[in-house]
Amino acid sequence: MQRSFAAKKKKPAAGGLLGVLARLLVLVFCGYLLVCLVSNELDIMIKNRQIASLEEQIAQQQAASTELQRLLESGDDISEYYEKIAREKLGYSYPDEQIFVDITGQ
Repeated sequence: MQRSFAAKKKKPAAGGLLGVLARLLVLVFCGYLLVCLVSNELDIMIKNRQIASLEEQIAQQQAASTELQRLLESGDDISEYYEKIAREKLGYSYPDEQIFVDITGQ
């Protein structure tokens, strides 16, 4: 029994060029999904930081609002409040007053 080599037909590679293109397309799509996922994660981190910053600002504003509400309800002279603002925010002082600043950072 002799077999003829010419009679054998070679099977084409699994899928051939079409299979390679399909695999390449799937690989590119997976890469695209990975880039989108990483991009979305970065956006989420940035937004979470912004939320934390805004929550801190809200807390500060609520504290200031509470202080102002207390002043209004206490019936005290508002001039004390004006003096506090002038000293702390505007850096004002009385003409004969000496202000000492602690530069040690403590």
